[in-house]
Amino acid sequence: MPTSALAAIETRQARTAEAVAAKCVERWRKTGNAVEVAKRFHVTAGFVRAAVERAGAAEFHDGPATARDLDADPVDADEAEGWRTLRANGMSDAEIADEAGVNVRYVRTRIGFADAPEPQGGRRGPAVDLTPKLTPLFPVGPLTPTSECPHKGPIPAGSPFVCMVCHQSGFDAHPKVHFDPAADMPPDPLDDDTSAPQWEALASASRAAG
Repeated sequence: MPTSALAAIETRQARTAEAVAAKCVERWRKTGNAVEVAKRFHVTAGFVRAAVERAGAAEFHDGPATARDLDADPVDADEAEGWRTLRANGMSDAEIADEAGVNVRYVRTRIGFADAPEPQGGRRGPAVDLTPKLTPLFPVGPLTPTSECPHKGPIPAGSPFVCMVCHQSGFDAHPKVHFDPAADMPPDPLDDDTSAPQWEALASASRAAG
């Protein structure tokens, strides 16, 4: 077979793979389930994850303006309140996204930005967790201590991605993701007061050894 014919076949196959990958990414953004997407398009879950990672890296390289869900503009207060109410009444983020005509990450990002004060007289309905939901971004290939970050440059503020290599995310400045070990994880109380001198003695010995 002529080389040109082989090249044409390879080009057509590559375009087909790109089209399938694009459909996988679009579906994954609505469901967040790589296995479900893989079954739907008759590919492997690894193919879906790789397509999602490539799409994420391209969005980071092009900047947040190339994708609506990475745009960090403040959410409309009425829209955010409506989504919070739907979520509090049991509707999933995927169902909210389908109703609004956007993807799941857009919904989660906008709800994460919507930190309006609670109404007077208490919150309506059950409490809603407004902690941002982050999407892990893995490098292409195995994850090792020497892996290269899959994103190009800093992750845009407001992006739902968190890099599994450098642990940077678009919500690093969000108060809900801050962690203070001293305040958030107080030590367990001692069983009795008699053990306190023992701990003090161990601490003194450790300081002396250091």
